[in-house]
Parts: sequence; C-alpha cells; structure tokens
Amino acid sequence: MIDHEVTPLLSEVPGVDLTKYKTNLIERFANPAIRDQLSLIGSYGSSGIPKFVLPSIEELQRRGLIKLLSFTVPCWFRFLDGWDESGKEMPMLDPLHCGNAQRLRGEMRNNFSTLVNSIA
Repeated sequence: MIDHEVTPLLSEVPGVDLTKYKTNLIERFANPAIRDQLSLIGSYGSSGIPKFVLPSIEELQRRGLIKLLSFTVPCWFRFLDGWDESGKEMPMLDPLHCGNAQRLRGEMRNNFSTLVNSIA
C-alpha cells in the first residue's frame, strides 16, 4: 500500500531519502520491542482522518488508484467502538473523543447503517 497509494501523493522533501524513510517506518512497525499500541496510533483519528486520509483517498480515487487506503476509515470506525476482539475495553486517547468521535462510536455500536448515513 505504501508504494502504490501513499508514495504517489507525497511531495519531494529536500534531504530526505524517501526509500530509506519508508524502510525505517516499516521496520519500526514490525519491531515487537517497540509495540506501537493501537490506542496510540489511533489517538488522533478524529483530526488526522479528515485532514490527511480523506483528502488522500479522494485524490487516489480521482487518479483511479484507490485500493487499500480507503479501508483505513472503517478500521477507524471499528476502533471507535472501544472494544477489542476479546471484549476488553480499549483506552480512548483521541482528544476529540467527547465530540465527534463519541457520537460516531455510539452510532456504530447501535446501528452501522445509521453511522454510514450520518457521514454520507
């Protein structure tokens, strides 16, 4: 996904070797000693998804390249449910949790189609 859907949208940054940066990023997420927690990765979803992910999805769709990045949005909705696969509550660190994220989380729990209609 990173090479086919993210890289084409990035502008060149002077002094940054993008290939090396992507390799380091993938190694970081694969390293069990670092153990990035889902709650930390998703902590700024309410601000990051609309600001970075949705415009990227729209641009990829315009270019006819969209495949996997769009899956980020339903994954974030699932995260907002607040429970992991074993039924354990996940901490919600999103600073907008009490606003939009909380509304979406409640709607998702009650009725997924209501959630989709409220965003569409």
